[in-house]
Amino acid sequence: MKPIRPISGFIFSLPVLLLLTCVCGMAQTAPADTLPQRGIRLGFDLSRIANYYITGRKVQGLEFSADLAHPKLLYVAEAGVASISKNQPGYQFATNGYYGRLGIERNMLKGGKDVMFFGARYAFGVFNFQSDRFVAPDRYWGDFESSIGQQNFTAHWLEGVSGLKGNVWQNFYLGFTVRFKYRVSLSGDQGLGSITIPGFGDAARRSAFGFNYYVFYQIPFRK
Repeated sequence: MKPIRPISGFIFSLPVLLLLTCVCGMAQTAPADTLPQRGIRLGFDLSRIANYYITGRKVQGLEFSADLAHPKLLYVAEAGVASISKNQPGYQFATNGYYGRLGIERNMLKGGKDVMFFGARYAFGVFNFQSDRFVAPDRYWGDFESSIGQQNFTAHWLEGVSGLKGNVWQNFYLGFTVRFKYRVSLSGDQGLGSITIPGFGDAARRSAFGFNYYVFYQIPFRK
């Protein structure tokens, strides 16, 4: 368990470096240029790695992002997979699935390579839930032990997002996104207990907050 603190601490200290980078970049930006840097930016979510260690390997996942710059707007697509397990006395369950998001972002900066944005997303998740063992206590008849076979679910939600994407070296960027998520629908048996929606969170809640920290590489368009 000793390696966990250095790894997660390093990853979550990176936003401070990103903020300093963006401040320096904004100071060097030519205010007359209002066009964003053009190209396709591909990203990988580093916070999923930290979450894997913080949760004791109970939450595994990968998430990728891509955005395409257009004057003042960025068109964004995100996709991820997740596997969540819990094993404790009296209850065992596993959730596996994938999710995707589509949306737009508006760059609030003028010119340069850095991006400070506000935007919105439509998101969906497709996943399954199963419990190999759960125990229902009963003082009169005695404890009842059973299992739940695989159940399939589909969820839809909307997001409001904000964040930064700072150019740190040539075509490489670091960036973070803060999300407010509001669930619109959830299909499937919702009376099963501890269901977690990949990409969203606790299915018992209507809304949730999220945070992602990305490393990006931009493929620039030829002039």
